[in-house]
Amino acid sequence: MKTFASASLFRVFDHKVRPTNLVDSGPSWSVEGADWTHARHTVGSVEYRHSTDVFIGSFQGKKPWTVMVVREGWWVGQKTNPIRNSQWAHLMTGDRAAALAWFKRLEALPSR
Repeated sequence: MKTFASASLFRVFDHKVRPTNLVDSGPSWSVEGADWTHARHTVGSVEYRHSTDVFIGSFQGKKPWTVMVVREGWWVGQKTNPIRNSQWAHLMTGDRAAALAWFKRLEALPSR
């Protein structure tokens, strides 16, 4: 895992960081010393829907960091399969190497 755009980072995020049920988990949680928050922004009409999920994780320690992970999707009408998905992550503050090392450590842990 060398960048915030790597597929392995998003796999770790999905399997080890993001709650399996965002509705029941509430807007904040902690994983391995990092505190996470989630906000969903949704816009739509009869013709389309757009949703953006913003996750912000902060680690306070010897080398603190804050990371933003964003997922967005577009749907047409009432269909459940999105016509477009995108995701990205960005280091907001702190030590890049420490943040990537945290995700790498999580990768080695058993899945939930």
